Amino acid sequence: MDNLSKEQLLLLQQNLTYEVYEQFMGMFDSYKEYLPEDRNERNKYILDTMKNHDYWGKIHGWGENRVYCHLPERKSVLMKNNGPHNVYSMFKGNTRKELLNFLEEFKKYTPATYIPSECMKVEKEEKLDEDYESSNIGFQQMPVMNGWIDDSVDIVKLERYEAVDFHQ
Repeated sequence: MDNLSKEQLLLLQQNLTYEVYEQFMGMFDSYKEYLPEDRNERNKYILDTMKNHDYWGKIHGWGENRVYCHLPERKSVLMKNNGPHNVYSMFKGNTRKELLNFLEEFKKYTPATYIPSECMKVEKEEKLDEDYESSNIGFQQMPVMNGWIDDSVDIVKLERYEAVDFHQ
């Protein structure tokens, strides 16, 4: 973005969402992010881009049962991994912009409906925020056993009640 000054770029960043800003910056040829040349890294990059895409990254379910609606699970470990819908072998571009354009067009040719049991599971995110990693503060979540320190409320006994089905 040689045409805009630093102040103009900051103004755009402050007033646009991240996605709209990236889309705007992607309209210019000087903004090219090339895909990795190593096949495994390239495939991982394509899959990560799909998982973060508005359509391909759509998630269904809750907790451990979350799945990506439009990314089918790999059928067999013995077969060659061509990615979801064989996207690794079909995409021939070299830039992120080309990949995003391909994914937008490709979604027209894939099923709109899905079966959750056949979809790729959402893996637990292990990555931490860079700000968190750079700080040396470690947090550990501990269950509260005794309530607040100055709390005068006694421990409440939980009881189980019979559920009523109102849909009968």
